[in-house]
Amino acid sequence: MNSMNANAMVNMGLIYRQQNGIEDAMKMFKAAKQHDPQNISAIVNIGCIEYEEHQRFDEAAIFFLDALEIKPDDEEALCNLALALKRTTYLDYAKMAFEEAVNVSPGNTFILTNYMMFLLEMQNFEQFNKVMPHARRVMDRPELETIQKLHDEFREAIDGTAGKTIPEDEENRVGTAASNATQNKIGGVLAFSKLRANLKQ
Repeated sequence: MNSMNANAMVNMGLIYRQQNGIEDAMKMFKAAKQHDPQNISAIVNIGCIEYEEHQRFDEAAIFFLDALEIKPDDEEALCNLALALKRTTYLDYAKMAFEEAVNVSPGNTFILTNYMMFLLEMQNFEQFNKVMPHARRVMDRPELETIQKLHDEFREAIDGTAGKTIPEDEENRVGTAASNATQNKIGGVLAFSKLRANLKQ
């Protein structure tokens, strides 16, 4: 194993995980991290197992934060951080992580879909509407129809306004939001540092 490089260890870990060999996968990812402490894939995959297999959301978030210390704009670490944090009490940080992930990779429809679903779960329809014009630019029709249907169902469940289509004339507001997200990036990094301190208490 010592002769294997960290990336090869990560690849072996991914194979084990696909075969439901979770313990063997974790051993490989940890070995890769020990071999190369800066290997983001190893760190993120350890976090994913903590999150998806063991439901240890705080612990998973710490690993994703470790990865972001190495590469602050890693979209996989940001998205997984958001997904883990939405299962904790740190919902403001989850929103921040989703926004950072969308800002880093605006064309990633997996991240965008999860962010918009999170906004619906939080009943943040105003922000959802701001994001929708961007979604129209990057999502295909089935994805858009699914997210619109979810929006309608959430609205109907809350106040009976199903069928209300989302206006398409909010491009300027989305542009402003994107600009603000860029300006707040440094603040986001500092805020994540505060989050790490809370998680480790």
